This record gives sequence, structure tokens and C-alpha cells, in this order.
Amino acid sequence: AQLEAAELQGKMHRSEDVAAMTEDLVFVIRSMLSALPGRLAVDVAAAESAAEAADVIRREVHLIMAEIAKYRYDPAKYEERVRERKKWEAAEPEDDD
Repeated sequence: AQLEAAELQGKMHRSEDVAAMTEDLVFVIRSMLSALPGRLAVDVAAAESAAEAADVIRREVHLIMAEIAKYRYDPAKYEERVRERKKWEAAEPEDDD
């Protein structure tokens, strides 16, 4: 009961919820990296030197890393996972009509 209360308060997370959130982040990173060749192809092909091509690639990689660095723990997302896992719905006001 104490563990469930801690989970509901967002003070503890089940390993499967942490794994699911980590998996989501990995898929976002994978998607960003998979899009990289298509986004860079024209610019790299137009580069006049290997150094210029490397700069184009470096800029894009740094943009991806900056985006990943913005990732923050979001307790609301974990709460949503818990509710989804437990098949709870958001508390709705009762209608006494």
C-alpha cells in the first residue's frame, strides 16, 4: 500500500514505466538521427571541401544534441503512464442528474 501511494504521488516509479519512458526517448533520438542523411544530403553535396561538409554535419549534430539536452523529467508523463497501465481514467466530476 505504501509503494502504491508513493507511486500515485509521483515519488516512486515502476521499472516498466521508466523503461517505457526511456524507450520513447530512444525512439525520438533514433528518428532524429535517421532523418539526418536526408536533411544534409543537398548541403553536403554542395560543399566545396571536406572541411565545409564536416561543418555542415557538425552543425546539424549539435542541433540534435541541443534538442536532446532539453529533455527533462516530466512527472505528468509518468502519471499518465501509471493511469494508462492501471487503466484509470482522469477523474471526472459525477453528474447527479
